[in-house]
This record gives sequence, structure tokens and C-alpha cells, in this order.
Amino acid sequence: MFAAADNTATMASSVSVKEYYAGKSIFITGSTGFMGKVLVEKILRCCPDVKNLYLLMRAKKGHGSKERIDEFLNCRIFDFIKNEQPEQLQKLQVVPGDILVEDMGMAMSDRAMLQNECQIVFHCAACVRFDMFIRDALNLNTVGTQRVLDLVFVHVSTAYNHCELDVLEEKLYPSKHKPQHVLDCASWMDDEMLEYLQPKLIQPQPNTYAYTKSLTEDLVSQYAGKFPIVIARPSIVTSSYKEPMPGWVDNLNGPTGLMVGAGKGLEKPKELQVCNLTLSEDNPLTWGAALDMGRYHVKEFPFSVCLWYPGGSPKTSWLQHQIALFFTHLLPADYIKGAREYCLKEDPLTLPQARRLHWQ
Repeated sequence: MFAAADNTATMASSVSVKEYYAGKSIFITGSTGFMGKVLVEKILRCCPDVKNLYLLMRAKKGHGSKERIDEFLNCRIFDFIKNEQPEQLQKLQVVPGDILVEDMGMAMSDRAMLQNECQIVFHCAACVRFDMFIRDALNLNTVGTQRVLDLVFVHVSTAYNHCELDVLEEKLYPSKHKPQHVLDCASWMDDEMLEYLQPKLIQPQPNTYAYTKSLTEDLVSQYAGKFPIVIARPSIVTSSYKEPMPGWVDNLNGPTGLMVGAGKGLEKPKELQVCNLTLSEDNPLTWGAALDMGRYHVKEFPFSVCLWYPGGSPKTSWLQHQIALFFTHLLPADYIKGAREYCLKEDPLTLPQARRLHWQ
């Protein structure tokens, strides 16, 4: 995530978040994603004097702005605002566009309006799939950020953008390659060549998500000094602790998917600022401890459909993990898939779902 603030405002220590946002308009990309919804709800609920929130959303045929807002608000986390602060919802404005399209697919009138009206930009749009083909990951995570930078922003990055480091400090780390060089290569290489080069290109990062995020931080840093920028690095994102409601989540990404799978058997700043939004020292939690908690709570709150007895454990050996993966994950999923195809003449998604969970 990255954000840009207005050039005239200063964030003095005596100014609260609520006071800072008063009277300001904000442009948000990725508002329909998990982090985007949480951000919009928090601002509306806790910053009552915010002026307007402009949300970038893809246009849908037959759906006007009101229909898109109604669809967006059809989510449990907005229930409190609907009941207690309904006037805040009038501050939501849809801006048709798409970060995958040149100039974000915006009308010139909308671009001019945002540049004149907005003092803060939150860029939350990104793809968090780890196994995405590098061309697609570059277009979503790096080129998309470039398009928002051209409009002008807090950038939401990740604490896992340099996985080779034992300690990630709150500073900028140069990427292995220059972002523009990689984008230039991707523009003329065919898919076969890119796929061949991808494993070597992304090293030492484990996947295209981490690699493109490291590239994007480097790209954002090139705009330092032109306007205030903050890079926010959250760690693993899971369900909410208390706000807007305990345990809320709207996807199966990261540890949520793992737990479900296991449970079912399946001041105008002069420099760029980097903030690590992590709690590794204050509230450490290992995968083993998380799975132990899941095994305990699944007995009290069991899933309605289970394919396997709840379980799973972290492994210290890659080979041991692959053996366990094959015999207790992929093989049963393939057997169930074959049996259902034969008996019910269906094409179930058991095996693709199992492989997707493994990639997470």
C-alpha cells in the first residue's frame, strides 16, 4: 500500500487521525478487496468529517454508480454505519476505471476532478496470488502502481517483499532489477521465453508476488520528493480481531485458506516513509501454534462439510512435506474427484482446490 498526502498539510504530533482527515477527499483503488473494504469502513466510521471517498471500480454493463455502491455496501461490515451513521454513505462516489488499462481507463473529466479534489490517495489494488504468471503479476502489481503514480499517493506493499532477509527494517531496499528494465523485457518477450526465465528472474524471492512487490517499492521510491509518499508493509492478513466485527473475513487467502483447508481436511515528509505493519516482536505466532489453535476451536465450531479429519502440521523437511502432501492431500483429492466423476457424472473442483491450497 502506498499513500500520498497533500503538499500543504503537515502531520504534527498534536493532530489526531480524525482531525487530519477532516475536510479532505480521498481516492482509493482496490476498494472492493478485503483490505479496501476495511479501509473504507474505518474511515467512514471513525472520521465523520471526511469530505468524500472516491472509489475506483470497473464499469459493469447495466450497472450505474448507485447500483455499484449498493452492491459494494451489501457486506456485513457496513451494517453498523448503515444503522448508526447512514449519512456517511453519501460520501461514497464511484469512479469508473481499471488499473489494468492505460490511464486507468478513466474519463479525462474524472482524472481532472481527482487531481483537483483529492488530497490523499490509497493504492490498495493488487493481486495476492503467489503462483501468477510473471507477465500478469507485473501488469497488476507494478504497471498498475505506475498508472496510479502518474495520477499521484500510501502504497500497500508487503512485509514479504524481501524474503531473503532475516530482519526487514523500516527502510527502502533496492530491488534486484530495475523495474523499467523488467517491464521493457516483458513487453517484447513471448510467454514461452518469460516462463523459461521466470525461476531465475525472481530469485531469491519464492514467488512472483514477492518479486513484483519488491520491484514496485523501487518504482514508488523514484517519486520521492515529488510528493509525500508512505509505503505500508502489512504482514500476513487474516480475519479482523475486533473491528469492524470480530472474526470477519471475505476470502480464503493466506492463513484463512490454510485453516479452512485444515479444518475441512482440505509532516510533509522530506523523504519517503516506510512503515512495517507487523507484530513479530510483540505478538509472535508460529504456523504450528496457529494450527494448534485451529484444532482446538474447530471442535467447538465445526465446519458443515468435512472431507477429512481436521489436522495438518508444519514440516522441517521439504521431502517430508512433499510425501505428506501427496498421500494426505493430492491423492485423496484425486480419488474423490475420480469417484464423483464416475458415479455422479460430475466434474468437481476437488483437485484444483487442493492444488490451490498447496500454493497458498
